[in-house]
Amino acid sequence: MNETIDFLKDYLTHNHLLSAILLVFIASICVNIFTPRIIVVAKKKNLIIPIVTRSSHRKEISSLGGVAFFSVFLICIPLINLIHFGNYTGYNLITALTILFMVGLKDDLVNSSPRVKLNGQFMASFFVVLSPDFIISNYHGFLGIYEVDPIISILISLLFLVFFINSFNLIDGLDGLASIIGIVVTSTFIFLFMLMKDYFFAGLSLVTVSMLFAFLRFNLTNGKLKIFMGDCGSLNIGLIIGALSLRFLANEPIDIDSRIFSPENRILFIFSVLIIPLLDTFRVMTVRILNGDSPLKADRNHLHHLLLDFFKSHILVSLFLGVLNLTVIFIFIAISKTNSIKFVSSVMVLTTIIIIFGFYLINTINKKNKKTFNKTIKQ
Repeated sequence: MNETIDFLKDYLTHNHLLSAILLVFIASICVNIFTPRIIVVAKKKNLIIPIVTRSSHRKEISSLGGVAFFSVFLICIPLINLIHFGNYTGYNLITALTILFMVGLKDDLVNSSPRVKLNGQFMASFFVVLSPDFIISNYHGFLGIYEVDPIISILISLLFLVFFINSFNLIDGLDGLASIIGIVVTSTFIFLFMLMKDYFFAGLSLVTVSMLFAFLRFNLTNGKLKIFMGDCGSLNIGLIIGALSLRFLANEPIDIDSRIFSPENRILFIFSVLIIPLLDTFRVMTVRILNGDSPLKADRNHLHHLLLDFFKSHILVSLFLGVLNLTVIFIFIAISKTNSIKFVSSVMVLTTIIIIFGFYLINTINKKNKKTFNKTIKQ
């Protein structure tokens, strides 16, 4: 028996295509098996989201789709660890995912205070950033910074991870949006980690993509099997994407023959990959602070809400933001291999300004349409 297991392990380790197919199959099948059963239990126990003022849906739906995500990670991370000889990083990730799953599940069922959620995010992130695989020791000349003190690096990584977990959680406001953005981001990481021959994290990225693709079937339908990923899903996906970002920054530079951008542009590349959740969070929190509100206050002022008022379709908004995210990534890759960090930074700043201005125009159009509609009603 042990000889058979060793043979399969050795075979999968040296056959990347077969191991990739196996991971895709397991992740997809598990989501398709677990999710309908979660929906049945949620309906029987009345575990559904009530409709509130800022809701984008018009009927009560369960928000426990993240239960399937958590189950897939529990199954697949040890398997990836076994195939690709990962170290204890996989178990650190499972610990962090478990903490965030419990925090998110509580919020989905009975609501949690922002403080409780934030404390859970810091605790989970702490387990991630202390793993050697995520410690960034060199910024490769970004803003003139090279070697970094380990303590400072850990603190920066901790703050980044908590911020991104919140950012990804905030974009989960429309059908398919978090899944499509997650697919774009993690697909990019599959490509990068394969170039780096970092097969553990390539496998983790592949599992996440497969899981999110399978989940779209249940998230985009209007039938009886409709479900949201909820906080227990978006927090865990945010953690995984944030961890993949840190791993990419902590990894050794790609060999010069296969390099698609210079090492000093790594942090800018991460910004281009994560631009939609990061930009949305910066914008929303800035508006809230300027209005004298708490930056953690829930509202209907996100990018996807502005686009929903304009397009009137969840799937169109989700696809638009997914394509926009992918476009920014391609722009970065196109300009960053042979250009200095100053030029790349300038282009990225200009791109961000154009995107912000575009959303400002959309918001202006929405307000004009609303005023016209209100005048028509009064008449």
